[in-house]
Amino acid sequence: MQSEPGYLAQLTMRMAAGVSLLPDPQREIHTKFFLERQRPDGGFAGREGESDLYYTGFGLRGLAILGELKDQPAENAAGFLKGKLTGKESIVDFLSLIYSAELLRVLADIDIFEGIESDWRSAVIDSFLSLRRDDGGFAKGAEGHASSTYHTFLVMICLELLGSTVPDPEKIVSFLKAQQAED
Repeated sequence: MQSEPGYLAQLTMRMAAGVSLLPDPQREIHTKFFLERQRPDGGFAGREGESDLYYTGFGLRGLAILGELKDQPAENAAGFLKGKLTGKESIVDFLSLIYSAELLRVLADIDIFEGIESDWRSAVIDSFLSLRRDDGGFAKGAEGHASSTYHTFLVMICLELLGSTVPDPEKIVSFLKAQQAED
């Protein structure tokens, strides 16, 4: 039995379905926009600075939604992402790395994790789970004492993309309910 696609996969598919309805000339304008902004290192940058994982994630999602994450742009992006595997990234950037890698795997048949230590996935999952706090949520980083709703969301998405589940999900529900305001 095949599992249902996760949140980000469903969102990407819905957006791709909508974009597919655009006239070809309009889709070509958007494709050109993304391809012209991909840096020589394979990544994407914000308005200034060097390529980073966050903006690369947006660029690759844009190309994926347009059906254009393939060939040389995909190979270049894989090179950029592989260069980021040894760095210490924030959860936000790490989500971009994991999701971008999944897009490349599914759409371009490129596995940036090929040849990496076999326990890498387990180590990453363990590092995410170490951010769990007593209230059931997840902190922004190892030094964080308080859980964050946003970072709990990001950890859950990363764990899903890594093929893992959150232990004791009812604790997350309790955490989220505790964050509700009366209004």
